[in-house]
Parts: sequence; C-alpha cells; structure tokens
Amino acid sequence: GDPQLALPPEEAEERKFVMTLNDSIAALSRQFERWSNDLNRAPVAGHRDRRAVEARALMARLRRGLGKSPAEAWEAYGLLVPYLPEHVSAAQREMLFLTATLFGEHPLTRARREPDADGRRPPTYNLGDVCRALEDRPGGGPADPAGERRFQALLRADATMLPIHLRRIVRLAAAKALPIDYYQLLRDLLNWSDPIWGDRTRLAWADHYWRLDHSSTDDTDSQGK
Repeated sequence: GDPQLALPPEEAEERKFVMTLNDSIAALSRQFERWSNDLNRAPVAGHRDRRAVEARALMARLRRGLGKSPAEAWEAYGLLVPYLPEHVSAAQREMLFLTATLFGEHPLTRARREPDADGRRPPTYNLGDVCRALEDRPGGGPADPAGERRFQALLRADATMLPIHLRRIVRLAAAKALPIDYYQLLRDLLNWSDPIWGDRTRLAWADHYWRLDHSSTDDTDSQGK
C-alpha cells in the first residue's frame, strides 16, 4: 500500500509539547528537506532505493491536493496533519496546505543556512529571487516584460487568486530546476493577508526581484510575526 508518514523521533518528541506556529514552520520545512534528500538517493546494487520510492509516492499524494482545499484532498492533507500547530486558524491551515502541495509539485528545496559565528543571518532567498532567476538576468539588467507582468500579478493576488499564480511560478521553477526556500515561503504565505506583514512580505519580494544588485540584501524584512 501507500507509504505512511512517520514522524522522525526528534519530531515525535516535539509533539509531546504544544506546537506553536513557529514550531510548525520549522518542523515542516525540515521534513521538506528530508523528502527532497530522499528523492535524490541513488540506486543500490541496481535496485531503486526504498526511501526514494516512498518519497516519490508521497510527492504524488501531495500533488493531488494542488488547487484544492484540505477538505477536498484528504490523502494530501493527512501528510500535513502531524505538522499543524496546536491552535491553527482556517487561514493558516490553508496556507500550510498550499505550501505542502506546491512542494509536492516541485520538491527541490533550498537548504537553510545557519547564522555565522557573529550571529549574522544569511540573506533571505524569497520568491522574488525565484522570479528573477526565471528570467536569466544575473547581476542586474531590466526585467523581462512578460516576467514582470507575471510577477506584478502575483503581488496583486489576494488569498483566493494567490494559489493560481503560485502554481504557475512553481511549475516554471520546476522546469528550470530552480530551488525554492520553502521555509521562507511558509513564513511569507502565512503573513500574506496580514495588514502589516503582508505588505512587508510583498515589498521584500519586490526588492529582490527589481534590485539591480541584491547580493548584499539584509533580510530581516519579511520574517513576520
């Protein structure tokens, strides 16, 4: 039958306590990294690696939730439930589910980098960077008109239209094998409808997309609540 999701021991230990939204983001993004790594496990003695096979089956389950609500895709939603915070709102549940299904469509995650010895955090890599990379214009240069229209439509999207625009961008990223920082995407989408942090998130994406030289960007910008 289909492989079942089992929480790793360290995650199971966390579940003995009340899981906050920040805990949920961290645990889910770590699981994304594990699945991404499992997908890339090499065959052993000519046989497909069992964990790679199971991960592909799990990604198929998540993909079947694309464009649906959790109540329309129980198979996919069941994979998310162990990572939901103790007190989750309907809007938070929708955004967590949306991000998980997008990951199923394109399970190439950008590994998180830890702060350096002086405590400085590495620059954030957000969806503005992904949209910029789709246009093949490293180091500056004007935005591609079609890409710019696509990006502006994304920034204008409300919570209802956002999944449609995100699916388009994630599929384009998959076609070019561009990684996505799903930890950052989780945080950003959970902020999307907030009157203050939503605008900060969109401004952070815009800064990364249009900035001519964004290599020195310091992103405390869209860390959210």
